Amino acid sequence: MAVTHFPALVIYSFLTSVVFGVLSKDTPRDRLIYAAKVFAAFLGTAIVLGWLMYFVP
Repeated sequence: MAVTHFPALVIYSFLTSVVFGVLSKDTPRDRLIYAAKVFAAFLGTAIVLGWLMYFVP
């Protein structure tokens, strides 16, 4: 089974944000909030850059 680009991006973003959250914050609540912010930033940045590259020949 081949994984396409978007599911691979979501998996990578999720795993990376979990690791960042665990390594950078002390309390579980802070970890969850930080991981959610990092996950949203990864996805948002990738989608915006993808749309910008769509218009570049």
